[in-house]
Amino acid sequence: MTERVRRAFKVEAMFRQLNDRIAETARRFHVEPADTADFVCECADAACDDNVEATLEEYARVRRHRRRFLLRRGHEDFAVERVVAVEPHYAVVEKLGGPP
Repeated sequence: MTERVRRAFKVEAMFRQLNDRIAETARRFHVEPADTADFVCECADAACDDNVEATLEEYARVRRHRRRFLLRRGHEDFAVERVVAVEPHYAVVEKLGGPP
């Protein structure tokens, strides 16, 4: 695995942890699963500060698969992931190889 791929996994995992906290906070405040929240783009760019609008239910669906991440459309890195779904406000990618 190249250093670039290792770094991408590390950045995406960091953004994933932040989004898990966003979802947990929303649940604590009794936000309904169909309500939207602004999640952080889980792309490999550490400088990305874009938000991704999705419902808590949509985010939970992405999280059911350990290798899937929620990204702003156009932020895909085809060297490390493939697109598995495209929605109006986001894309869902699945990591190729590397750590789960």
